[in-house]
Amino acid sequence: MARSDDLPKENAFELVAASAEHYRALGYSYMVTEATNQWTGAAFEALGGVRVHFAPFQAQPAVHKSTEPLEDVTTSPNGFLSDKDSGGMFYVIRLA
Repeated sequence: MARSDDLPKENAFELVAASAEHYRALGYSYMVTEATNQWTGAAFEALGGVRVHFAPFQAQPAVHKSTEPLEDVTTSPNGFLSDKDSGGMFYVIRLA
């Protein structure tokens, strides 16, 4: 689910529910998605989504560690892509 920071957190459930209904109307039986936002994850769980995979953001460094920007090199101060201590969860929801 693409949830912009402009969308209030309390609207995450409506976004997930409307998406599920849209795909159901198109004839899909399942919806698989990834949630990096706790509100989106909570909405999937409220709709009966099953957690199938978790990928922590800070399991191991993924980019060059540098406090200064480097030309043509992706860097971060700690070597991780995100400063969040959570991660991305994959969910499956049965729509039928």
